[in-house]
Amino acid sequence: IWGPRSKQIPALITGNTTIGGVGVSLHQIAIIVITPLILAALWMFLNRTRLGLALRAVAQNEDASHLVGLNVTALYGLAFAIAASLAGLAGIFMGGYRFMSPVMGSDPLLKALIVVVFGGISSISGPIFAAYLIGFFEAACSYYFGLYWTPALLFGVLILTLMVRPEGIFASRSRGLA
Repeated sequence: IWGPRSKQIPALITGNTTIGGVGVSLHQIAIIVITPLILAALWMFLNRTRLGLALRAVAQNEDASHLVGLNVTALYGLAFAIAASLAGLAGIFMGGYRFMSPVMGSDPLLKALIVVVFGGISSISGPIFAAYLIGFFEAACSYYFGLYWTPALLFGVLILTLMVRPEGIFASRSRGLA
């Protein structure tokens, strides 16, 4: 496992196809199909189950959740387990078409930071929509300005978002108590 050489895990599905003149691996198509299913399952869990609603309650107000009898410590453990599972799935998806190395996560991590800041953390749908917008913006910047300028433009979006609307573009506006 360790050493100077990068490693790659086998793809979920091997093979390639062409869509609109662009070569796409079947692994990437599988990711495009599986990811919305995972997001839908997560949304259903968080919005339609008692455990999911308890998780959301703890995220909104930890003290009130504790007062109504929720086991906050166990729910934090569950949230960590869900997050670790999703990160593991992302690693499986990424490892199938990229070589893995100890520093491979810095680029997706920085893009995730931009997406979360842009989309806001008050909902799941905001960052999902922001991910698509940032992805299209990144592709357009790469096409029109080249790969060299794309990270700078993405961080320009991050800085502009933090200046104009620090809670995120798609975050719900909360009423402050004065």
